[in-house]
Amino acid sequence: MQSDEGSAVIALLVLFTATQIILVALMLALRESAVGRAWGAGQVLACAAGLLVIDARGGSTWFLLVAPALGVAAQLLILRGVSLTDHRPSVPVPLTASVLAIAAVLAAALGSGSSLAEVTGYVVAAIIACFTLARLLQRPFAPTRRSRPLVLAACGLQLLAQYCGLYAVLEAGAPEPALSAEALLQLRLLPALVAILAGLAGFTLMAMETILAEQEKQARLDALTGLPNRGAMDAAAMTLAAEFNRHGHPLSCLVIDIDRFKRINDSSGHRAGDRILQQIGRVLKETHRATDLAGRYGGEEFCVLCPHTTEADAILLANRILRGIRAIALPRELGGFASASIGVAQIRERERENGGRATWDKLFGSADRALYEAKRRGRGRIVLASKLEALPAHALCRTARAEACH
Repeated sequence: MQSDEGSAVIALLVLFTATQIILVALMLALRESAVGRAWGAGQVLACAAGLLVIDARGGSTWFLLVAPALGVAAQLLILRGVSLTDHRPSVPVPLTASVLAIAAVLAAALGSGSSLAEVTGYVVAAIIACFTLARLLQRPFAPTRRSRPLVLAACGLQLLAQYCGLYAVLEAGAPEPALSAEALLQLRLLPALVAILAGLAGFTLMAMETILAEQEKQARLDALTGLPNRGAMDAAAMTLAAEFNRHGHPLSCLVIDIDRFKRINDSSGHRAGDRILQQIGRVLKETHRATDLAGRYGGEEFCVLCPHTTEADAILLANRILRGIRAIALPRELGGFASASIGVAQIRERERENGGRATWDKLFGSADRALYEAKRRGRGRIVLASKLEALPAHALCRTARAEACH
């Protein structure tokens, strides 16, 4: 019988050691992701706590004190990993106070002697696991997030593992335990190992989904200004244009070009020009409405999409943007302040096209023609596409070339 129990302990030791090696390798592989680092470190600590519990069979009090602390730290890191995916604080102050208060009361009531640290560790870890599970359940369901069921299962198993561990510790301290020492050890370790293995699959997938989502987001942003880039703007514009084709909701567009930007680069250097573009990006972020989408369309040209907005309302936004740009000081070599020309256009009912691309091309072309006219009239002004009269031939040629590029 003792041989069988010893074999079971050796098997657990081998399983935990092999799992720990895999977890360390995964943590290193995911080190570029904050979510991956938090999750990986949490799972590594949870596995290390299991190994210490196995080694504590020899009666090491130090191991019995360190293992609960590692278990609590593991649950905190797992909670942090889950919270990072929602951009929320991992451990709010009320939770910390509640955990400490409840743990102190329960540990004093349940624990005694050397088991006090273990009881406290399991109670605190169980409370944190409950909070992690609740946070996951509050998250809106997203069909593209395939990690959700696995992560929920892993967190549920973590909670079960804490309860099993707490029961095993309390039972071991009873005058006449219902289970043998080896059975109690297995009760503490097997649920924990299953939870770690479930987490290995679920949290790895969650970390990978987060990394891919972040990479996709970065690919759609302009690195200099942090605004959506041309590809992202075109995709959003075609969606809004298709909605206009279906429902006829107003849709307006602002095309903004920084006046004499080449002179800034030539006289003060490209670094100075980059700083001006970054400041203009901040102006757009601060002035456009929540429903609008502002982006850098290329070079010194910016674009603002205004859904459910008439040309009259778009003019108000254009004026706010122009005032913000005029408050940006130019480099000392030039003196004065920045300036911009803005073309404003609204797509009309008679201009509906088959497909979002054709409608968007028409809307952008109208705003682009208005922008060119603003430049022709002396820069630093707003021109409405609806107010334009016949343009010079060279302006029409420029517009045709611009539309051909889209």
